[in-house]
Amino acid sequence: MTQFFTQKDIDEFREAFYLYAQPGTLENPAHLRYIMRCLGYSPTVEETEKYFKVKRDKIDFACFLEILHKHSTSGRTAGHAILEAFKAYDRTKSGAVLAKELKSVLTGVGERLTPREVEMIFEEANIGPRTMVRYDDFMKLISSPLPDYFY
Repeated sequence: MTQFFTQKDIDEFREAFYLYAQPGTLENPAHLRYIMRCLGYSPTVEETEKYFKVKRDKIDFACFLEILHKHSTSGRTAGHAILEAFKAYDRTKSGAVLAKELKSVLTGVGERLTPREVEMIFEEANIGPRTMVRYDDFMKLISSPLPDYFY
């Protein structure tokens, strides 16, 4: 798998991986999801659970690199799907949607969030109910890991 990444990328991946894989393996899909999101990937709950089933519930660093490669070359990404959803609600093609519309999508479509989870995201980003939310800014926000005080 090292042929698909630069040495700098591998070093970054290794550092993130071993932060959560103290015995050298990951044994929890939530930790895999968190690490991948820290590295800029957007895996779903189902994807990380599937990776664990395929790898028999233990993922070492070599498997982790394989997962990152597979995830990055899988074609349509979660970010792409979110961008498509934004465009569908952007009637004026301005690059932004009303927070109220965004909340209804986040709580009603796909991997649904609870109203409280959406409120927490909006609070963290200082988004009011009548705020226009720009695609780019929101994508950066949801791609980054949650601060520790949310756990």
